[in-house]
Amino acid sequence: MLTIVNTINFKPSYNKKKIKDYTLSNRLKNIGNNIRNLRKKKQITQIDLAVMIGIDRAYLSEIENGRTNVSLNVLYAIADALNTNITCFFNENRQD
Repeated sequence: MLTIVNTINFKPSYNKKKIKDYTLSNRLKNIGNNIRNLRKKKQITQIDLAVMIGIDRAYLSEIENGRTNVSLNVLYAIADALNTNITCFFNENRQD
């Protein structure tokens, strides 16, 4: 006896890639805002911080504006230069 099973091909009505990109974009902006707020609180300019950690000021600006991915090595260098823990960059509602 042969049984035929109907299969339903389900396609989501949303674009998973767009959702992933939107979430990543928001996370990068949040990290950048936290870095900027802490840097300004400590009265350090972008140029000074960039020199302290050995990156270009333009790259630091891109990080602070959430327009680029940033490596953990750079995040650790920024945290060390700002005398803080890297985890504070990931707080969603940081008020510095």
